[in-house]
Amino acid sequence: MPRKIKSLRSQLQLLEEQCQRDVVDQLTVSTRNKTRTDLNLLLQQEELYRRQCSRVSWLKDGDRNTKFFHASASRRQPINSISRLKDDTGAWVENESSLDTLAQQYFFTLFTSSQPGSITQVIQHVNRVVSQDMNDYLLQDFTVEDVHNALMQMFPTKATGLDGMTAQFFQRYWHIVGTDVSTTCLNCVRTDNILKSINYTHITLVPKVDNPKSLSQYRPISLCNVIYKIVSKMLTNMLKWVLPRIIFESQSAFVPGRHITDNVLIAFEMLHYMKTKRRGLSTHMVAKLDMSKTYDKVEWPYLRAIMLQLGFNQTWVNLIMACVSSVSYSVLMNGYPSGLVSPTRGIRQGDPLSPYLFLICAEGLSSLLWKAKQDRHLHGLVISRGFRDLQFFNQALLAKQGWRILTSLDTLLHKVLKCKYFPNCSFMEATIPSHSSYTWWSIAQSRDIIRHDSRWCIGDGTRVKIWQDIWIRGTTSGLVIMAPSHLPPDANVATLIDHDSHYWKDNLIDFLFMPSEAALIKSIPLPSSASNDLLIWRKTTMGQLMAKLAYHFLWEEQANLPSIPSSSSSTRLRLFWKSLWAVHVPNKIKTFVWRVCSNILPTLMNLWKKEIVATVSCYLCGDEAEIDVMDSALTNLPSPDIEMVVTLAWLIWKTRNELCVESTEFLLGGGLPLHSCGMFQPVSAIPTEKRGQMCYGSGLGSSRH
Repeated sequence: MPRKIKSLRSQLQLLEEQCQRDVVDQLTVSTRNKTRTDLNLLLQQEELYRRQCSRVSWLKDGDRNTKFFHASASRRQPINSISRLKDDTGAWVENESSLDTLAQQYFFTLFTSSQPGSITQVIQHVNRVVSQDMNDYLLQDFTVEDVHNALMQMFPTKATGLDGMTAQFFQRYWHIVGTDVSTTCLNCVRTDNILKSINYTHITLVPKVDNPKSLSQYRPISLCNVIYKIVSKMLTNMLKWVLPRIIFESQSAFVPGRHITDNVLIAFEMLHYMKTKRRGLSTHMVAKLDMSKTYDKVEWPYLRAIMLQLGFNQTWVNLIMACVSSVSYSVLMNGYPSGLVSPTRGIRQGDPLSPYLFLICAEGLSSLLWKAKQDRHLHGLVISRGFRDLQFFNQALLAKQGWRILTSLDTLLHKVLKCKYFPNCSFMEATIPSHSSYTWWSIAQSRDIIRHDSRWCIGDGTRVKIWQDIWIRGTTSGLVIMAPSHLPPDANVATLIDHDSHYWKDNLIDFLFMPSEAALIKSIPLPSSASNDLLIWRKTTMGQLMAKLAYHFLWEEQANLPSIPSSSSSTRLRLFWKSLWAVHVPNKIKTFVWRVCSNILPTLMNLWKKEIVATVSCYLCGDEAEIDVMDSALTNLPSPDIEMVVTLAWLIWKTRNELCVESTEFLLGGGLPLHSCGMFQPVSAIPTEKRGQMCYGSGLGSSRH
């Protein structure tokens, strides 16, 4: 393929030069066009080949078919190639056939059962925890929908199996191959008959260290084909539902609802306790258990026995064991398969089932440790039960305390802290001096949680700062955008209220703010009698910050886990970005919209905030403040309209820059050009009746730019 591409490029260059230099006939033009088409087709095929072989996700997000990408792929080739290895005696093996033989012998030994005879002693203390309801759930009949869901959960471009097909092919052409794929997968799970043809696997060797010298320093990764992975994923989806109910709570990896960092934090706290312990005669020690080749040495009789001991139904166990025992391997040595290994033990790295089966196997060790503790052969360090993340819970409690200081002004705690730390300002504006106590430092750090979802309800306006606090309704940020001009920056909302009539000062508001902001301010209802400003936390119906909800907020924001059902902001955000990157517009327009939504576009308002410019007046109309606003149209409009909206926004920004930098003339009623420097072709396909909307009319010219 590289030679063909090079040859076609040379031909195309000669034809292009000939067309520019001479008067050419129709045949030459046709030849040039055909050569260009053939070259583009080859480049697409090469890019697809590189995508399948590279095993990198950034191809779709970063460089396309470039020299940088080829150099990166070429650099990895000598790193992954195997030129020589040491055998069991320490002698170097360099011959290609000898390396193949060495690999076959190594993996034959690794995957051959040791015929264990003490399984009963290990599993006799394992409790039966799988209930009849769990077994009924696991044994319910699989459907075509289960097959489809399992396929769609797979990453589209993971490394291929023996058939050379990625999951992307089956996902994209499900309407064609779906019936056959579903029939095959359902036959496998309904008859406990996993065909050896779909479970024949290549093993690729991934180095665990730099410059590996022996096969033990490679990690064997199984490249299962897509059909088997669908079957395995279907079983995994069922098994994950019962795992939290049967796995010891000390095991946190791969169990839904648990997180591996839980054990990291617990281990750190235990080590810290042992290190700082000063009292008592008892001492403690830590034993680090390093289990080598744990996946590869799982004995199949033990796996079957412990699943039955836990209470799994015999039918389910037979189905799992069919997936495990029907496998056969060939080892990829420098990209070429060699030999055939039929294992009698081990579970594969690369099989979706393997992590969960290993958790079940580890229950034997957990039960032995628990039995030794009960018999007082082991005396473990006693720790308290707590939340999944003690740090988040601590921050939530501190935020609750900060909320009380902020809202309960008559409490003794507020009076003491105000006298000491913020005598001339509010709690939210207080500083943290170097000599402050750890208590004050901790409570003050919690103010970010309070700020995130709090908003002021206006009473007399004395506690609310116009340009610093969140109090405007009907906007996402709740902040005033118009820069302070005739009032000091720290002016409070009381300045805008006529306290005799309890109405807004309409003339002053119209003078200070943009019409849109002025309308929002005047729409805020005021109490008929004097009352204090009230701070509310919007995540609760009562407006009070609760430690429980603050904890969920921290977990969602910082640990990137789902929040409580009432909050779906993270889901909406993911859907928003997904819809944006799926729009068929040039990448520069997508980047522009991303900058707008991230509030990093160099508008005059953003530049004014950084003290780079002295005015925020729009270049086009000269009246309104120049800001960037992208409404919910990106998530609510159909795809063609989204393309028109984002392209129009980019054209507005481009025209604005030309007006600012090049001092070009622009008439508000004259409309915008419908091309974007030759890059945006879909705009030309917009219906004529919609093109008339792509201009500055009264709607855009008089609103925010």
